[in-house]
Amino acid sequence: MSGADTQMSRNDDAIVGPALTDQVPHAFDGGSAAWDGAMDPGSFLTRFVGSLGDLIARLQPRGYAETILIAAIWLHYRDGRNMVTRDDIRRVLRRQDHLRMPRNFSRDFHAALSRGYLESIENDDGFVVSRAGYQWFRAECN
Repeated sequence: MSGADTQMSRNDDAIVGPALTDQVPHAFDGGSAAWDGAMDPGSFLTRFVGSLGDLIARLQPRGYAETILIAAIWLHYRDGRNMVTRDDIRRVLRRQDHLRMPRNFSRDFHAALSRGYLESIENDDGFVVSRAGYQWFRAECN
């Protein structure tokens, strides 16, 4: 692999945008990535045909915290956003047919944060998907 294939944009431990390769790093060791051969979320999402609602139905997340995580990853790869806000996620989930919105979105968003799926960006209202969030997503996609 060339250096360009393995480059990542990082915000502390959060992965802002893995390079679109067939692999995603799962651990960082002094700045060098360790590879496990799992499918890259970007490759998976660019090949996926359907809406966000279809993806959620396929992955069948166990709760709304995971649904929020899927929406954040979707916005990153499908809309090209480096970060997302609560309102971005709420808006994209509301647009999905046959998808019930959480009764308490704020609580479920906080659950996504407390489980380590998302990390806040300092001095900003935005969030990025964390390494743990990508690990969960890769495990569900395999």
